[in-house]
Amino acid sequence: MKKTLGILSSIGVIGISTTSVIGCIAPKYASGVEGQRVVLVTESGKVDDHAFNEDAYKGMNTYLKNNYNLIGKNNYVESVDASYTSLVSGYRLAKLKKADALVLSGFAHIPTLSEATRLFKNQSVILIDGKADYDNPEYQNVISIVFNSQIASMQAVFDAAYWATTKVKDAQGNETEKMQGDVNGDGKITFGTFGGTSFKYAVDNYMWGAFLGVELFNQYYATTSESYRKIYLANTSTHQVGDLKITSSSDAAYYSGNFQLGGATKSGIVDKLIGQEKSDLIFPIAGPQIQDVLNYIPRGFNGRPYIIGVDGDQATAYDSDAVHGRFITSAIKNISSATQAALQHSSSLKDRSGNAWTDVWDGLSPTPALNWSVDLVDDGSGKYQLKTHKLSLYDEEKQDDAPDATNVLINYVNAAFEKTSMEISSYMDGALIQKIAEEIVAKKLIAVKLS
Repeated sequence: MKKTLGILSSIGVIGISTTSVIGCIAPKYASGVEGQRVVLVTESGKVDDHAFNEDAYKGMNTYLKNNYNLIGKNNYVESVDASYTSLVSGYRLAKLKKADALVLSGFAHIPTLSEATRLFKNQSVILIDGKADYDNPEYQNVISIVFNSQIASMQAVFDAAYWATTKVKDAQGNETEKMQGDVNGDGKITFGTFGGTSFKYAVDNYMWGAFLGVELFNQYYATTSESYRKIYLANTSTHQVGDLKITSSSDAAYYSGNFQLGGATKSGIVDKLIGQEKSDLIFPIAGPQIQDVLNYIPRGFNGRPYIIGVDGDQATAYDSDAVHGRFITSAIKNISSATQAALQHSSSLKDRSGNAWTDVWDGLSPTPALNWSVDLVDDGSGKYQLKTHKLSLYDEEKQDDAPDATNVLINYVNAAFEKTSMEISSYMDGALIQKIAEEIVAKKLIAVKLS
């Protein structure tokens, strides 16, 4: 009797949880017939968050439109936060929507992945921005999509540093001593970055690549006639990458603690990096918290910092007169393209004629395509300050391919990152990053395009 009451109590709690921790979406069936119904569950927040969730949702909708001429207006569940209860309730609601495949947007789903696969034993579970432990037999229906974001951020920061350290010309076309990115007028360019929470293959690889981009830029230009080009790191007390050492995933100098809008302001990290350290360039790796940076008004100087966007095309997402001209570039995960590709290789989805997709990825983590980890420059619309890439990574015509032997710099950086362990102190080590940059310069793996 007690056991029965316990079960009934659990059901009651689950029922309450489902209604209280999931966004206000009526449990309507997902669009499509059997074999076509895809449901996305956010890791927290809305599908129109101008960041990760929105890009994944776009990718799912593009897949639905292209393959079935469907619109997925009922094909998502918005988790209020990344708690266990909220996420698992989201999976249950997706089950009620009769999902044939489940898209999990973000690495916060990793701790609850076993619950997703338990509910969806015979359907593909697509984990975007995380990797399943395939030694676990429960995960043979999981498609893990990972991104080499360290490559995108390395190039974006190097490119942004070049733009920022370029000297302003006067009316006669002569160079002045002022650098165009020096918004606080102290004669130097300071760069700051922060993440929401720590995870090696989703947030920290972005940050790691950014630190490498700063160090690579400084080492490369120190030996040229343009040795005035130098970037200072706001996050360390010495403002040098070599003195970086993160030993805790809750280090307040690098993480706001969450991905909620307002979280970076509340934690004080925005004020620290901009108001106190006078950062001219900011790279917020925290989804909606880019809005915290955009809204911040520095004390003591008039200019607001330039921004490197993250995950998606954020200059377009925040396209208003108030922020016009503030984006230099965006380092992105091409989440939309990757989501479409994963759905096209799902074992539980079918084409419009009812035929199964070929080349199934269930139980796999495919090699990231080059265009899954790229950064954006201005397309002529004026949304970004950066017109062309300065750091050359690869042949532009090969962006749809997986990295191969010709992508020497990409392969070298990826291999160096993979050699580190999952311990944050193993990879967030300034001495290590400095050494990698030295090796890249010494081996002449870096190719910089002429102006």
